[in-house]
Amino acid sequence: MHTEEEHLTSSDSYRSHYPSVAVSTLLFTTKKDVLQVALIKCPEYPHIERWCLPCSYIRFEETADEAALRCLRDRTGITDVSIEQLYTFSDVARKPDLRIIMVSYIAMVPECKLSHFKESTDLKAVLFDVIRTEDGFYLYSDSGIGEVRLEKSGLLFDHAQMIQTALDRMAGKIDYSEIAFRFLNNTERFTLTELRYIYDAVKGARSDVGNFRRFIKNRYIITGKVVNNADDRMEMEHAGRPASTFRY
Repeated sequence: MHTEEEHLTSSDSYRSHYPSVAVSTLLFTTKKDVLQVALIKCPEYPHIERWCLPCSYIRFEETADEAALRCLRDRTGITDVSIEQLYTFSDVARKPDLRIIMVSYIAMVPECKLSHFKESTDLKAVLFDVIRTEDGFYLYSDSGIGEVRLEKSGLLFDHAQMIQTALDRMAGKIDYSEIAFRFLNNTERFTLTELRYIYDAVKGARSDVGNFRRFIKNRYIITGKVVNNADDRMEMEHAGRPASTFRY
């Protein structure tokens, strides 16, 4: 039988030799043709005030999925959202002071679900524009916190790698999956221009209008997944006649 001192010593030894497991959440939305990601300032010493992705340790009573949903709720105020696992980051040196395995998740939401970001003074999450560059990306925000430009090196630990992995995953997936529709503010009434903006935001490049319309027609309209709302039309900013609307 172990004494209390031996038990504590054994527990300390276990913690020092075996990793902890945490989740990180990558919350993405689109604003017209710009992709945005939510960041917070790290709440833990000695990295306080460094920008990072919302993260949390997995509790004993939680699955990784449940921890990710709780993290999104607590850090960003987002509930009722679908998530998908992105990747498990387990590099031995990913965090200098502790051995932590990070299970990352992507959440893709429409802009209308994030209006509380501007209205709440309690939430610390801030939306940053994702600006693509030749060597990856940088992040930019000028809402609420003043003008901030973040290079990849300005993010905590390997969080830039997590964002890049998510960008590559979404850009590679959008043409053969239906993730674009998760970003629509209203799946019952949208225009092809709105949908094209989402594709451009996720891919980080402008689509050819004619090619895009043919792609949507062949993949979604002909198959009945996207339906024209008959005579319903929507006034578009900086456009001529009102645009036809569709539903998904």
